[in-house]
Amino acid sequence: MDYRISEGGLNMEFISAEEFLKQPEKVQKALKDWFKDNIELYDLYTTIEYSDVIIIRNDKQIKAIKEYGIKDNVIPLFTEGQLRKFIEDETKYKMEIYINDKKYMIMLCKWEYFQYQTDKDNLLEAYWEVACKIIAEKYKYGIVFP
Repeated sequence: MDYRISEGGLNMEFISAEEFLKQPEKVQKALKDWFKDNIELYDLYTTIEYSDVIIIRNDKQIKAIKEYGIKDNVIPLFTEGQLRKFIEDETKYKMEIYINDKKYMIMLCKWEYFQYQTDKDNLLEAYWEVACKIIAEKYKYGIVFP
């Protein structure tokens, strides 16, 4: 499910393109929109046609993506930090992370709590599961976090 890239001092784990493409279209769109609006140097993506990981290396690349958007063939490769930020941005809540029976439980906290018990023992995969659930709940139930 997750992959690692090591290049020039960068050592990052990220969600695979295959895992991204398994998600429903609305989930993919929400994640792509967030990626476009929050892209930074050294973020990762790939395309459907090529399996190579592309690293954002300069401001020109960022400007082009922000200006022209993300094409249908672009697949953002999310890291732990990006998924944490996505969850907090999407919900406007801060996260608390607990381990329950060797599996991650993610609590979203503000004035009230939302609890997401995952079946994952890898934090990247737990963040991914919660991010996808939050988007799905938003579209299915119209949930808006206060």
